[in-house]
Amino acid sequence: MSDKRKEKRQKLIRYLRVYDRATDRFVGHLVDISNSGMLLVSESPFPGQEIFQFWVEIVAERMALTARSIWCSMDETVDSFHTGFEFVEMTPEMETKIECLVYALEGRET
Repeated sequence: MSDKRKEKRQKLIRYLRVYDRATDRFVGHLVDISNSGMLLVSESPFPGQEIFQFWVEIVAERMALTARSIWCSMDETVDSFHTGFEFVEMTPEMETKIECLVYALEGRET
């Protein structure tokens, strides 16, 4: 499989909890993010090419994300699934929020 990612994703120094917007059910942890997509680690797989509605709590604010699952693979060493998503329905406001999140939580070399 070729990597068609346009932007480098920033690994987060702290994983954020991700929830389903319709049910408020915890679905996994946000591991890395860019302006165009994210990597989610979860206990259950996400079917490919489906659109999901998520929210991530950042301090006291919920950030809504709409993303299409692109690929999913199982990590047998930790018994979890890694799913790559691309964001859909991006607004300029959403892009700004994601840029701020990446900047605030990105791993910085010391």
